[in-house]
Amino acid sequence: MKYVPVLFLPSDDQKISLNAIDLKNHMEKEGFTDLYVIDELGIKKNKPHYKFYQRFSTLFDLWVDTGPRDIGDVVDDIFSGTKIIIIRLDLWTENSLKSIREVTDHEIYVAIDLNSISSLYESRLFFDEADGVVLFVTDNNTLRFKLESDINQLIKDTSVYVFDMEKNEHIWSSKDIKGFLRDINHYL
Repeated sequence: MKYVPVLFLPSDDQKISLNAIDLKNHMEKEGFTDLYVIDELGIKKNKPHYKFYQRFSTLFDLWVDTGPRDIGDVVDDIFSGTKIIIIRLDLWTENSLKSIREVTDHEIYVAIDLNSISSLYESRLFFDEADGVVLFVTDNNTLRFKLESDINQLIKDTSVYVFDMEKNEHIWSSKDIKGFLRDINHYL
C-alpha cells in the first residue's frame, strides 16, 4: 500500500510560510516523492495558490486538489505543475470528464467525501472515466452498511486512495486499497 502525505493550504489569503527545500529533504528521508495538496482557498473561493504549485512542482509529484469547476480551471492546474488532477464532483460543472481527456493525459482522480453522499451509484460514470478515486472519511460512522458494498465494489474496480484517521488504516488495508493519505504533520 502506498502512502501519500497531505498538505492543507489555508482557506484565506494568508502567506504560506513553508520552506520547500527543507520539506523536500525531510520527505525524501521518509521515502516520499508525491505530495497531495488540499487547497482550501481554491475549493471554497476558486482562488488556488498557483504560485505555490509552480514552486513545489519542481520538488514533488503534486496531486493538486483545488476544486476545479470546469476545464479552464483544470488547464490552470496543469500549467501550475500538477501531476494528478483531483476533481470534486460537488464542484465540477460538467457532466463528464471527457473535456479533461481531450486536453491532457494527466491522471484524473475523483474525490468523494463519504459523509456527504448516500450512494456511490450516482457517481459511477465519473469513476469509470477517472484513473482512480480518493475517498475522504471525516466521520467514524461513514462505513455504514448501505455504503459498504458500494465501497467494496469500487475498490475492486478502480484504484482507491483513502484519507481517514490513522486508527482506521487497518480496516482499509484489509480491503486492498491502492493507498492511504495522511496529514503531513504525521511525518514532521
